[in-house]
Amino acid sequence: MRRLLAGLVAGAGSVVPVDRLAETLWGDQPPVDPTGAVHNLVSRLRTVLRSAGCGAAVRIVTRPPGYLLVASEGALDCDRFVQLVSRARDQHRDSPGLAAALLDEALVLWRGPAYGEFAGEGFAAPDAVRLEEIRWGAMADRVDAALALGRPDEAIGLLEPLLAAQPLSHRPRGQLMLALHRAGRSAQALEAFRDYRELLADELGLDPPPELGALETAILRRDPAIEQARPASSPGNLPHRLTELVGRAEDARRVTSAMAQSRLVTLTGVGGVGKTRLALHVAAELIHGCLDGAWLCELAGVGDEAVATALDVQQRDPPSVTSRLVGYLRTKGMLIVLDNCEHVLTAVAQLADALLGGCPGVRLLATSREPLGIEGEQVLPVAPLAPPDAVTLFIQRATAACPSFTVTSENAAEVTEVCRRLDGLPLALELVAPKIRSLSARDIVARLERRLQFVRTASQIREQRHRTLHAVVDWSYQLLAEPQRQVFDRLSVFASSFTMAAAQQVAGCGGDAEGVAEAVTALVDRSMLGAHTDDPPSRYTMLDTLRHYGRERLDARGWAAETRLEHARYQVELAEAAFTGLTGADPGAWSATIDRHLDDLRAAHRWSVQHEPDLATRLAAALYWYVEAGSSSEVALWAERSLTVTASSSRSLLPVVFGVAAWGASKRGDLPAAVELAHRGLAAAADRDPVRRYALFVLGDVALFEGRLHEASRYYEEVARLAGAAGDTYCHGYAMVNSVLPLAYGSGDPAAAVAAARRVRSVTMATGSPSLRAWADYALGEALAGVDAPAAITAIDAALVTARQCRNRFMEGIALLTAASLRARQGDPRAALPLFGQVIEHWQRAGNWTQQWITIRNVIEALARVGADEPAAILCGALNTRRSSPPLFGADAERLAGAETALRASLGEQHYLQCQARGAAMTDLDAITFAAAACTAAS
Repeated sequence: MRRLLAGLVAGAGSVVPVDRLAETLWGDQPPVDPTGAVHNLVSRLRTVLRSAGCGAAVRIVTRPPGYLLVASEGALDCDRFVQLVSRARDQHRDSPGLAAALLDEALVLWRGPAYGEFAGEGFAAPDAVRLEEIRWGAMADRVDAALALGRPDEAIGLLEPLLAAQPLSHRPRGQLMLALHRAGRSAQALEAFRDYRELLADELGLDPPPELGALETAILRRDPAIEQARPASSPGNLPHRLTELVGRAEDARRVTSAMAQSRLVTLTGVGGVGKTRLALHVAAELIHGCLDGAWLCELAGVGDEAVATALDVQQRDPPSVTSRLVGYLRTKGMLIVLDNCEHVLTAVAQLADALLGGCPGVRLLATSREPLGIEGEQVLPVAPLAPPDAVTLFIQRATAACPSFTVTSENAAEVTEVCRRLDGLPLALELVAPKIRSLSARDIVARLERRLQFVRTASQIREQRHRTLHAVVDWSYQLLAEPQRQVFDRLSVFASSFTMAAAQQVAGCGGDAEGVAEAVTALVDRSMLGAHTDDPPSRYTMLDTLRHYGRERLDARGWAAETRLEHARYQVELAEAAFTGLTGADPGAWSATIDRHLDDLRAAHRWSVQHEPDLATRLAAALYWYVEAGSSSEVALWAERSLTVTASSSRSLLPVVFGVAAWGASKRGDLPAAVELAHRGLAAAADRDPVRRYALFVLGDVALFEGRLHEASRYYEEVARLAGAAGDTYCHGYAMVNSVLPLAYGSGDPAAAVAAARRVRSVTMATGSPSLRAWADYALGEALAGVDAPAAITAIDAALVTARQCRNRFMEGIALLTAASLRARQGDPRAALPLFGQVIEHWQRAGNWTQQWITIRNVIEALARVGADEPAAILCGALNTRRSSPPLFGADAERLAGAETALRASLGEQHYLQCQARGAAMTDLDAITFAAAACTAAS
């Protein structure tokens, strides 16, 4: 009955089907009549709950096709705990004493692990992990509260269990430094930083994060500012707030209160009313209550792909973006701001519904001109600013544009009239206020008089405000000189920010580049473009409302096709430059460039597939090394789409495009599809054409994954030969490095493998390519693994550091995996288990299922070494039934076979087979979630 109750609680307020309950209760050995047995147990459990005095507080309701646990508010201690933590985080800034009391009340509810003896089982593990993460976060919040209350000694005592459980975590280390400093023990605070730096270097080959280095500096300088410093910041991508939020204090409180009651809050209102700014303000206030941060996802025209990109979650198959997101986010605690939902309303509604149903720790704050219309949504209309607040905003923006501007008795009435005519719409006010540089308030009123002649009735107010904003944009547009209008219209094709060089090519259409530069400057001055000049080169942005207006004008002029073509050409040229840059001296910068342009690359590819197949093919081919580095599974899917429309003029690139598609298939675990695509790429090229190297490289990697080591060596040798013939130094060096791996994995002569690795490393180091240096260090580490483990760890750690600098996700993942595996075999396997959790998280983000299953093999071995036999056996069952798991060979096969033999002996044959059956019944996502939870529990 305890297992039945746990299964119903884990259902998270959903109906749990009878067959799932039967599987939870009896696994693969159900009784003769499992349905009747479940019914009988439910009846007995109802009796127990009634006799325990639960009454109406906790009821089991029959609801086809199973049962639903209905609990009143506060009846479940896990729900009370989460609510108390949320309330405490809301109070932390203004009332740390109350926050501390709430957290104490929350933490005292814990009397053991979440779900007790079932915490490690598949049906309960995801929620158990979620609750444990919130618990550790709450403990860290309690430390912050003690620091805010001026109790550093109390904070130091509270940190002991946190530091013991999370020795590699940044946040408690920063808190310890701050607490020691505030307790008058600055020398110990600095020693704590040095100890942490050494620990990170030894375990991960990493340096402490910059914020801890800054805290060390502040302690050394005895900076008084750190008396109020925050030791850590929450993750996320929220933009910095550059201006004050005017007139929205009550709205912000209303939204914050709604977020505490509902996991989906949608802010509705006309364009330009300030929904986005209000949402970002609230998200910034709530971020410290989100374990995994707050994230902005701008949805204009893209939907779930934009959410996946913002959260760095990769796609596995074309139709599975939403399922990938649900799988990744279901154990996370984060706030996601979905901005501009009206552009893709149906798709966003489906995504939001899936996230609400499958991710209990995720909260959504949406902005849209209309509600999403799904269950659980709380809709909050956002009204224009009240007259006094509208005047305040106008004065702020006018003064920023013209510091000499002041409101006097002579112009106060006109300023008020401007704000009245603009209906208090913040965007309209921000567009009009800068014109105070060249027009008086009276002049602005006169011009608005001619633009805004609308009937003001209650039934028409919503439409009138739309028209007011459109009219203001139109007025601002009409004030531009014709060359500036033309440039503005053409720049509206960009999906995200752009540089001056991009503007000159796309908006100049081969014409006057200097004229475009002057127009861009003028558009910034007139608030039609935003400028971001902190990091060169300067980048320019266009508000979504202005972008749509510009595209309307572009269509009206009949220029849309030619401008889209110039935009696509620019993006293709950028990608082709990146193709070379990614193999050069600064691949990290080029990878970041592609990341930053991904929205525009996506838009260019979609348009090119329909209108210019040649450009679509060139774009997909140019991103070969970007995909090979594991940067985006989405781009590999672009390649597959390009193959359906390839033009005859770009057929010479087909082997490269097939290679891109094959890389994508290999990383999502479909090795047969990768082989098929690569062979189709070979068939598209002449026998001796050097372009064949791009498809052959994939075949070499697949052969390596599958243990066909001699075949892999032949492929790599052929790639090196073709690359040499083409003068491709990078590809030649990369193939030479990879040719060491078959020797390291299965030659039986480790000394020869080490000698080959050192020889190849000396050659590749001379190229100056950091990517090749990382690969050479990795290959040397693999060769040394069976000869000199400490030297192998040093080489692998060096590869890991360089891979992160290069932003090479694939190299980073395999280096991190090897680092964890070597430490588990040569040192303390229990200490290595948290590293395996990081590897699982890494591959889940990267969408690389081939490497994920290789990781699970190593996790099984480590779990068996620390005596976590049951979860290890369950993972054996999951691993052995995965089609996307590459075959075992060599030392890996021997070690796993040894682990399985030991598990059979330890558990007994029957128990071992039961565990295997449980693992075999898991989905892929269930299996890796279980593996991550097992690593946490066993460490």
